[in-house]
Amino acid sequence: MQAVPYIQISATLPQPLLVQIEPLLTSSEYPNLSALIEVALVQILHARMDAQIVAQAAKLDLSQEQSDAEESIGDYFELVGKEGVF
Repeated sequence: MQAVPYIQISATLPQPLLVQIEPLLTSSEYPNLSALIEVALVQILHARMDAQIVAQAAKLDLSQEQSDAEESIGDYFELVGKEGVF
């Protein structure tokens, strides 16, 4: 697997925030500020993706999804048989 290239950026953060995160850095939980910020950004992106999945799932008609799944499994069994062998 190829290493992901990193790009150096600059960020300005409020002093109270830096005071709050300093214990995380001194406790060796994160090796440096860049690692801490990377983890925080990944968590934000995951939370956004999760929210999008929840929003899309809320739009689904569960009875229609169940019906489609049952129809699909019937097609599958017709194709490969109940044993699942072609």
